[in-house]
Amino acid sequence: MAEDDAEREAGLKTLPPGMVVMIDLHTVWPSGETFVPTKQLVSKLISHNPDYWGSDSSYGKPLTETRLGRLVSQACKVTSCRPDTHGQRGYLWSQLAPTWRRLGIDPHIQPGEPGEPGEPGADAQPPLSGLSGSAG
Repeated sequence: MAEDDAEREAGLKTLPPGMVVMIDLHTVWPSGETFVPTKQLVSKLISHNPDYWGSDSSYGKPLTETRLGRLVSQACKVTSCRPDTHGQRGYLWSQLAPTWRRLGIDPHIQPGEPGEPGEPGADAQPPLSGLSGSAG
């Protein structure tokens, strides 16, 4: 893995856009938020990684909400939702957390013990930065 990381950093390998979007989404996700509107995520992604998602990207134009939706759908079969019927479309932490866990992106998301099911709703809430303890 270290060799792969070194090769990627040297530009010898590039990650597929779906993997980049999942890594970057995890990085820009606001701490403690369970839902983030797509428009806000697009803005955060462009600010976080302008060479990849901005107007100077190899794609030739900045990331849009539609393109983000396609990338996320292709990467993890998740589509945006509208929890508040009159609110903005966006993504839930609980939708993306299983993919982050499978990809090893989020060290805070732990799978259940072997032979034991995970706790119901364990991925429903994002970790709160600076807080520790258990909910009961």
